[in-house]
Amino acid sequence: RKGDWLNEAARLCKKAVNTYSDYDIVLQSLGFFTTYNLSDDIIHLYRKLLNCDVDSVRKAEIIADLATYLSKDVRYYLEAEKYFYEAVDAFRVLVKNDERYAHDLSKILNNLASFLSKN
Repeated sequence: RKGDWLNEAARLCKKAVNTYSDYDIVLQSLGFFTTYNLSDDIIHLYRKLLNCDVDSVRKAEIIADLATYLSKDVRYYLEAEKYFYEAVDAFRVLVKNDERYAHDLSKILNNLASFLSKN
């Protein structure tokens, strides 16, 4: 039955992350939870990704992705707004050092504008 195997698979993914939560393991589990739209677990894993040892580009991308995901649920609007602004700041720092991140900064600014216009 679907519910049984899904619960067991979710349990094993959580166990994997709790056993060894480096970027690749957390990202792989995030993919599983995203496939089955298990939102509380998705948010938990995005937060775990923020604590992984990654470069500043990847960190900015994680923050932006978390903001975008949180913005879809009214329960998380204040937190989403905080992460949108944090992502903007992170990408501004990246753009100062390398103009190729200007596209990413533009995307997150558009996402923030869209988010603010709805709230």
